[in-house]
Formats: sequence, C-alpha cells, structure tokens
Amino acid sequence: MRSIAYVPVRSLIGALAVGVSAGGLVPGALLLPTSAFAQSVAPRPVACSVQYIYGHATCYAPAEVATAERQVPFAVRPSAMVHRTIHLRLAQVGVWRNPPVLRIEYIFGTLVPGGDYGRVSAQPRSVVVREDRGRTVIRPSKYVQRVSGMTMEISPAALDHPYRWYGPWFLTANFPHRNVTLSIIANTDQATLKRLALSILR
Repeated sequence: MRSIAYVPVRSLIGALAVGVSAGGLVPGALLLPTSAFAQSVAPRPVACSVQYIYGHATCYAPAEVATAERQVPFAVRPSAMVHRTIHLRLAQVGVWRNPPVLRIEYIFGTLVPGGDYGRVSAQPRSVVVREDRGRTVIRPSKYVQRVSGMTMEISPAALDHPYRWYGPWFLTANFPHRNVTLSIIANTDQATLKRLALSILR
C-alpha cells in the first residue's frame, strides 16, 4: 500500500504545509500519494549557460542552490562574498562531472548566451565562481602573484583577447588546508577580483 501524505486544503492557496495526524485523517485535508507530492516539488534542472563538451552538467535556478550543493560536499557558497564585493546576485548554479573531476559552478549577474564569459565587455557584469575537487599546481610565471600570503594565478581569461583593464580575468588558487581549487572568471578590475578571491578562500 502506498503511503499517504495529508496536505491541508488551505496550503493550495497559501503557504505550503504538510501535516499528518497521529489519530488518522485530518478533517478537511486533501489526500495525495507521497510519490505525486514529491514530483510536484522536485527541483527542475534548467538549461546551462556554460556548455561543456565533455562530462555531464546539471544546472539549477538560484532557488535550488542547496540541491546542487548537496551533490558537492566540499562546496563553499560564495553568494554573500560576491554580493558584498561586486554587488551581484546568483543567476545560476551547476554541477559538472567528468570523473575524476567534480565541480560546482556559481554564475552571478548576467547569463551570457553561449557561455563565453572570457570575452564579454565591461558591462553588464558577470562573475563565474568554480570550485573543483583536487588541488591545482600553480607554476611560476608572469601571471602568478602573492596576495596576502596566498598564491594566485591571474591571467586574461582569453589569451587571444586584447588587454583591457576589466579583463575578463581568470583567477586560480587553492583553498588553504583543503583539497579544493578555486577559479573565478570576472569582468572587473584585478584589485576587486583579488578581494573577492580572498574573501572566498578565507
């Protein structure tokens, strides 16, 4: 026999509430199979802004950010840091799997058609924050900087793109004491980008 969830009728026109009476049926309650109720509230994936050639990506609207984070146990939600530093809100979150790589990707601001965030103009603003399982090896180069005791590599997001003060820039750093890599693509000045990275890494 299927289990039954009791949903007060008033929940259909107001705040959603589910109640089960220990004594049995709740007067005036609407009976729904639990399977049907689960389907009605299940998170629905959305079309991904960034198109991956390899692996599998699943993307969600901002309201479903917790659904994505449950799939990535090392996720550090950067929403508060991005809003405080660059004043942008979350537009999409995605999970990308290409074993052994596991990534969560947060996109803030404007979603770019085609996902080429490395060649956008100065406006509107967009910030892509990626967190990958595993640490990256940052080798000495002209793009490597020490920022408040942390090693960061900051390079033009598209190396064939003419230099502009806003980039877009690609930043890579390792979370201290964690087996996780942080990457950021942003069309902002480097000083702001470094402040954002530090706030997430700490």
